[in-house]
Amino acid sequence: MEGLQQVKSEEAVGVQVVEEINDYENAEIRDMLADAGMVVDGDAITPEDYEAIKSRAKYLAEKATAPISTKSLLFGAFVDRMEHVGKSGVERLKDVSDDVIKCVVRAWGEGDLDDEEISLFRSSRLPISEWMEKRASAKGQIKDIVVVIDANENVIKSAETPEVALLRAQEAKEGEGR
Repeated sequence: MEGLQQVKSEEAVGVQVVEEINDYENAEIRDMLADAGMVVDGDAITPEDYEAIKSRAKYLAEKATAPISTKSLLFGAFVDRMEHVGKSGVERLKDVSDDVIKCVVRAWGEGDLDDEEISLFRSSRLPISEWMEKRASAKGQIKDIVVVIDANENVIKSAETPEVALLRAQEAKEGEGR
């Protein structure tokens, strides 16, 4: 019974967010995007763009697996739309704050980026959607790796099991002593 109540509660949150998205006027969305540095004077956003942004934000809200702010959903939907119609330059998103980038990624259901990942994205030439695909692919290829570190937290050796990593570290230490 408790699980059912939790599902209903999550559905209510999703419905509430969808209602909030519907309540946003185009000018409010533009002001929010401008405050975040995602749009500047002279950027053309059509009424069709705003409708697509709202529609995409509602879709993202319905598919979200964790609570997410309306603002994050609108940021994510805006980036989706602008990349789709070719209006958003890659560099624009790279110039916004770390928090805005995190909002976009969270809205897409990709979890959170750490500071190192944000730095890697900023130095990449790829649009965020392509960069996220490459990130997901790379994460899928990484196996669990065990490392042996010294007192200064320097990696001495690594392997797929603790036993092999320790054996390699011991062999390396013995090799240094010769």
